[in-house]
Amino acid sequence: MIYDKIRAGATINRPDGTFSFSYLPYYKEFTKFEHEAQRIIDQIRNTTGLPHTDRSQDVAYFSAIPWVKFTSVEHASNYKVPNSVPKIAFGKWEERDGKKYMPVSVHVHHALMDGVHVGEFYALLQRLLNQE
Repeated sequence: MIYDKIRAGATINRPDGTFSFSYLPYYKEFTKFEHEAQRIIDQIRNTTGLPHTDRSQDVAYFSAIPWVKFTSVEHASNYKVPNSVPKIAFGKWEERDGKKYMPVSVHVHHALMDGVHVGEFYALLQRLLNQE
């Protein structure tokens, strides 16, 4: 299935060391997205527990692990449930020789996405990061 819009599924940390999942709707205008995302983040940080997991496929999961430099990330999978959602993790960035480096792991279902698509994602991400 092809979707016109996808949502971001992100893990949100809480001050007490726990976390929960969030589902951030797509908005073309970044300021609208940012406002709604902040509202959802604040709501999650003021609750406990985990919400019912959304099994929709119109989402890409994002995780940030800013404390760790990694070379790969293993994502939990339940093969009894259809799941072709991309999972992207960002790690701890560092500066070397005046350049910034950050690990980014992309996990996708190869039956739906080929290496060229992942390469296009990395190229676009690099172009966006190069903008100041």
